[in-house]
Amino acid sequence: MKNYIYSTVSSSVRFCKYDQSNPGVTTIEESFIVKGGANVIDKRLLTPRGVVTEVSNETLAWLTENREFQQMIAKGFLVLQRDQSRQRDPEVVRAEYMEGRDKAAQSEALDYAEGGRHWVRPIEDVHGDNLPVRNK
Repeated sequence: MKNYIYSTVSSSVRFCKYDQSNPGVTTIEESFIVKGGANVIDKRLLTPRGVVTEVSNETLAWLTENREFQQMIAKGFLVLQRDQSRQRDPEVVRAEYMEGRDKAAQSEALDYAEGGRHWVRPIEDVHGDNLPVRNK
């Protein structure tokens, strides 16, 4: 059985295990990269909504103790599925369990629609002209 990490982050994330044997000196003992690239157009002009990374049992043992990894799972950007016989479609896992996208995701047409994150509402200035004002 294999373990999979499903991700909706836009860029890859490197998690590190540090050697704690020498106080005052921080050295990386082992590291693991969770693939990113969700919500980013690739070279074929496709925009994947989620990506998947396979992880070994040995790496998973220390990775689940990593504070940053735990925070990303709690925020809904990562989902860990242990002991799966086969990999699931990342977009299906995203729809079921995960946050849609992070703040680094590329803008979409819906972001510019009314109420979207880049929506600009017109207001009138002192001369009666309509000026765009960015919502905060």
